[in-house]
Amino acid sequence: MQYFYSLENKRKLIEHPLFQPMIDYLIEQGSQEVILRQLKKAFPQKKMEHFLDQMIDSGLIIRENRRYRCAFPVYDQGDFQTEIKQLTKELINELMKQPEHRRNLFLSEEIWDFCHETTSPCFYATTFSVPTIVRLEAGNENYRFRTLTQGEEVVSLPTYFHLQKQQTPLSKEFQALGQLLGDVNETYFFDQIEIIIERICENKYKKRRESIFLDALLLARVVAQEEQYRLLLPITEDRKGALLQKYEPSTETPMQAAFIKEQALVEVMGQLDLKSYSYIKKI
Repeated sequence: MQYFYSLENKRKLIEHPLFQPMIDYLIEQGSQEVILRQLKKAFPQKKMEHFLDQMIDSGLIIRENRRYRCAFPVYDQGDFQTEIKQLTKELINELMKQPEHRRNLFLSEEIWDFCHETTSPCFYATTFSVPTIVRLEAGNENYRFRTLTQGEEVVSLPTYFHLQKQQTPLSKEFQALGQLLGDVNETYFFDQIEIIIERICENKYKKRRESIFLDALLLARVVAQEEQYRLLLPITEDRKGALLQKYEPSTETPMQAAFIKEQALVEVMGQLDLKSYSYIKKI
């Protein structure tokens, strides 16, 4: 089973060793009532009741009249196929209206923001495997570096800082960046990067001494060294608008809409055969 959620505070609960077996147990019971005595028998582990209370407080399990049941929907692969196909078609049509060189950017900004729920509480599960699509971000108050990726750990600055925050051991591809930057402060790093980026854009940057910041940009393929340094990533301005809101699925619950939009996003990326895309957003 795969889980989708908009609020990061659910992650710890999902990673708890009791989470999956408890959810499986409640789902297996179907419409049969489950009482605390049954849960204690099925899960005799210490602090089970404390974990159960956490699940209730987070809204993932409902306790009503001393009966317990799963609080979130579980979707099968055949659910809402008509709605998913229709939304995918509409998003592709909007995408094709864009100039070819801006389509990946439109997908990473407009379509991602529309399809990926982040502002309101949302939690659901699927019985089938769904490609994991994430948009990683790092930067300062003026420039946000973003990487949209589908199941690939691509070498980029957002990916590096994400791995650092998660304290994930660095793979071979990130060893050079790790040796160069270590656990450098993110804001300080991007404050220095901002100066270099702006000078490169103005064709005014000249390397006067060794710089770990420039070396990091080269390693992460943000800039290339030719006769002059050249920026490889596109820069997009901060935008305000809701171009795709007219395509919001008409559903009974927010979770159904979130499921439809997530599946449509997977379909759109599949049709574009896009695995990863990096860019810079100027705030």
